[in-house]
Amino acid sequence: EIYKFKVWDGVLRTEWNATATYQVGNDFYTISGFSMLSGLFVQLTTEMNIELSTGWNIISSYVVPENTNIVDIYSPVVDNLKIAKNGYGLMYVPAYSINTIENWNVLDGYLVNMLQSGTLTINGYQIVPEETEIPLSNGWTLAPYLRNNPMYAPTAFESIADNLVIAKDNFGGVYVPLYGINTIGYLEPTYGYYLNVNTESNLVYPSNSAQKGSVIESITPNPKH
Repeated sequence: EIYKFKVWDGVLRTEWNATATYQVGNDFYTISGFSMLSGLFVQLTTEMNIELSTGWNIISSYVVPENTNIVDIYSPVVDNLKIAKNGYGLMYVPAYSINTIENWNVLDGYLVNMLQSGTLTINGYQIVPEETEIPLSNGWTLAPYLRNNPMYAPTAFESIADNLVIAKDNFGGVYVPLYGINTIGYLEPTYGYYLNVNTESNLVYPSNSAQKGSVIESITPNPKH
């Protein structure tokens, strides 16, 4: 019989399913057997809110939805949703019952056009950013930001520093490492970014607990004229 583990939170008075890793022995019962745990992993659900402004938004999620169906995810804001698109030309247009996206992919960023502002709420499991590779094609990719807190753009993109040509946000900000230009400043949770790389690459963000950066953080002032 396979061993099953649960963890009890005495403060929240909640029981969680746990996944065990073993230092010695098997993950199932044997007569006169001996097993020793090396750790227990509990994946907690969390709630993430994405604020959508009127007009175009570039968004992403650091939470894997429990329900990935794109129609269900956008149902709270469907009355004001004009169109949602990913970086591959797939789209969801509720007014015309067009849905070629079908399921939310946390490795994608999304362009969302709203008739009025609203809040998109996603419930699910938080991603471990340092263990998640985001594949980038040669050229442009609409990429997500998988950390749950802001990070200085050069630090966040350190894993693709040699291949990154330019990064752009939804507000006209850019990060161009070759020329030391950074008007994006910090990457923000729930935002998506357009990235242009000169070869196929895998983007891996630092952990949520990582510091913003040990170097002097320099942000390029926006032009006044």
